[in-house]
Amino acid sequence: MQSSRCLRHLLTAAVVLGIAVHAYGREPHDGAEYQIEEYRIYEAALAALDPAADASLRVAIYHRTLNGSCGKDAGNPVLVKGCTFLWVKPDKPAQVEQMLRKRWRKFSKSAWKDFLAKNRSSVALHEPIKTPWEHWLFGGDAPEVNFGEPPAKVRETGAAAGGGEAPAEALRGEERNADRAIYLSRVGINSKRTDAILYVLVFSYDGSVAASGDYLRLRAKQPKGKLGDGDKREWYLAGRVNYFTGVKDSFASLAPAPRKARQHAVLSAEK
Repeated sequence: MQSSRCLRHLLTAAVVLGIAVHAYGREPHDGAEYQIEEYRIYEAALAALDPAADASLRVAIYHRTLNGSCGKDAGNPVLVKGCTFLWVKPDKPAQVEQMLRKRWRKFSKSAWKDFLAKNRSSVALHEPIKTPWEHWLFGGDAPEVNFGEPPAKVRETGAAAGGGEAPAEALRGEERNADRAIYLSRVGINSKRTDAILYVLVFSYDGSVAASGDYLRLRAKQPKGKLGDGDKREWYLAGRVNYFTGVKDSFASLAPAPRKARQHAVLSAEK
């Protein structure tokens, strides 16, 4: 009698857990092969952000991914209206899904479910990440980031070198100068690894603080023959939806923030 009662409790718990997982998305495709694919997609997405990328750009990429939670304890480095940039209040994941479904033909349900599952929490990013411009990861124990005009010592080094851009060595000191800050989500990938969705948040520092958040859809080019697990897929941008555009003082910076961004951070950003 007691063993059957325990069995019923275990079955009930399993059903409840299954419902909870289904409500927010399936278990993520998160094995080693998918993690390798995720970085290939990051590289393709970053290269496609600006078709005419300026090789002289200096870009700082935050060292952890965004997630879909709200509040100061959620682990997001920046908040808008006290919540995640992935779905801005009053939007929820369902509203964002509906928006993307209207904009993208043959919307990948499985890639979106994988996106939701992976973005329940943040994870650390790591090098190498290949980009068309100079970049580095910032936040955590990384050196301070200075946005906008380069610090005096970097300008002096450039002048001493004969003018023009300061050498890369000067930008690897205690402070680094950057033109943009980029925050990435995890990548949702379908089971066939042919369709992917991610969110890219870009802060541009051209005299004022502005933010733009885009959902990107990438697809893998279909090879002539069957693609093996060890083969490298070639990803290309297949869709881009601008979801969020903001200006200074419309966001809150919680985690180690770029120096210039901290001047405009509003921790109680409920606007």
